[in-house]
Amino acid sequence: MGNNKDLLKILIVGHKESPILRDRIYMPVQAGREIANKKLPFPWVGDNTGENISKKNRTYAELTAAYWALKNLKNVENVGLCHYRRYFYPIRSDWKNRFFKIKKYLMHSLANILPQKISKECCYDPKEIISFSKLNEKKLKIKKNLLKLIKKYDLIIPKEIKMSKRTVLEQYNHYCISEDEKVFREVIRKFYPSDYKYYCKVFNSKRMTIYNMLIARKKIYDEYFNWLFSILFNAEKKIKVTRYKKSGNQRVFAMMAERLFNVWVLKNQKKLKIKRIKVCFLDGLYNPIN
Repeated sequence: MGNNKDLLKILIVGHKESPILRDRIYMPVQAGREIANKKLPFPWVGDNTGENISKKNRTYAELTAAYWALKNLKNVENVGLCHYRRYFYPIRSDWKNRFFKIKKYLMHSLANILPQKISKECCYDPKEIISFSKLNEKKLKIKKNLLKLIKKYDLIIPKEIKMSKRTVLEQYNHYCISEDEKVFREVIRKFYPSDYKYYCKVFNSKRMTIYNMLIARKKIYDEYFNWLFSILFNAEKKIKVTRYKKSGNQRVFAMMAERLFNVWVLKNQKKLKIKRIKVCFLDGLYNPIN
């Protein structure tokens, strides 16, 4: 019998109707369908079938889709996760649009240095904002380049961001309750004591990979998310999400996962072939503030 496995399947995680790339390598997944007001139409699938944590979407965000893939996605060699507003973009910047991108970048930089502005860390690169039509135009080239990359690398992740003022710990505590970080820290120390040194190194640094995006061989995908969810589920027993007044900040487990991913990558960087590539942001859908 032949091998019926898909070579690559990338989940496009979303919670509302939006333009999506149509190709065999992409699978649009509605995160939190179990508690959603509206079920997104085909080709969207829900994260509430089989073994799932769809009901936890308000606190786990895109991770409910990641969990669904961990437990239910079969017959695939490489699994990825991107967002309805962010895609991996392994293509060099077009010279045609360079002026527009540089202008946008300079405007953003100027806004950050003006004295009347409150300085905030930014989670996107203004040079990589593109329209959906432009993204769709590059669809086949994106696919071709990704298929080349998965043959060479075990793990594909976004490029790091560099924070000028805050460490990873300070940045996390700025948006979340500091006592909650201590809960995660103790869970790491208790269940994964050998990983604690990597946790400390990441949280004391000013560099990290964010977005909870990756492409990995299924075995590696499973290894990472089993490690991650064991930490999150243990921490969840002691964290009271109701203390967060803003609904966005209730995504405490997804926000911590972004940082824990860096811990896992640091721990495994010597045994895995890792490639960092650009992420593009769809114009009109990105959120400029981290």
